[in-house]
Amino acid sequence: MDCMDSLNLNFNELQLMRLEYRPPLAIDIGPAQEDLQKFHSQLLLGAEGPQAGNRPTYYQVPLLSSQTESCSFCRVLYKSSAMSPPQLPGAQRLYLPHADLNGHWMSLRCEVHPYGLFLIRIFIFSSKDSSWQFRHLYYRDAKCQNPMFILSAKGSYKVGKPSDIILDAVEYEFHVSESFLTPEDMQFVNNLIGLRSCGSSSNWKINQMVNITAFGGCKELGITVPSTEKDLVRFEGREPDFTFLYLGEASEDHRRPTSFQPALMRCTSLNVADDDDFLLNYNHLR
Repeated sequence: MDCMDSLNLNFNELQLMRLEYRPPLAIDIGPAQEDLQKFHSQLLLGAEGPQAGNRPTYYQVPLLSSQTESCSFCRVLYKSSAMSPPQLPGAQRLYLPHADLNGHWMSLRCEVHPYGLFLIRIFIFSSKDSSWQFRHLYYRDAKCQNPMFILSAKGSYKVGKPSDIILDAVEYEFHVSESFLTPEDMQFVNNLIGLRSCGSSSNWKINQMVNITAFGGCKELGITVPSTEKDLVRFEGREPDFTFLYLGEASEDHRRPTSFQPALMRCTSLNVADDDDFLLNYNHLR
């Protein structure tokens, strides 16, 4: 009896794989483990897209090698068997259902999204007036070293009720009122020329930000202005100073997500004196 189809299981994730060697984040090791700051082996497997059966075009959250010395979970799992299942230690991360978005948040690593787009995400939220801004920095390579373009937006948000589906998650609505696009290489500029649905078709220049609000955003890049996105938000904390933010993984049917994108880390809390348009100022980030 084949249960694969009934359980919606397949091995399409093996059609796209990437192996990386990278040093651990400071938050993953303690002071007594400095001698373990070796490069970690990480395996990235393909992520199942909206159309089942297609070859993946981006990756899932990376897997660690079972031989990773600083990973207690890895050692326990490696030593387990069918007759001796693993007894995992208590989670180091604490769920923070009452945390708020206020502050600056940033990607922990160079991320990969569908169709081979590499990016770093930066967000600023202000609980004072429920405003938010984001800046997505897109690159051509998996190390996020060759800039391609920057997509920025700003708007307001509304906090909803606790999720009925995902434990310790809260429903949010994010309204996008303005959007901006900054090309960063000539090939991308040439691709933009002629796209009348994505800003002016003739005035694109490298490193020059263009307000695409009047054009309704940019359909080719997946942003519509104005628009309201139903989202899902979850916070995790690691003692004593680290807070992580998980935003929902958008779906093509525009329903509220039931899974999350890679974690963002809080960099700073937002001060009243902070520039309202911090994310829209190119010089702050380059």
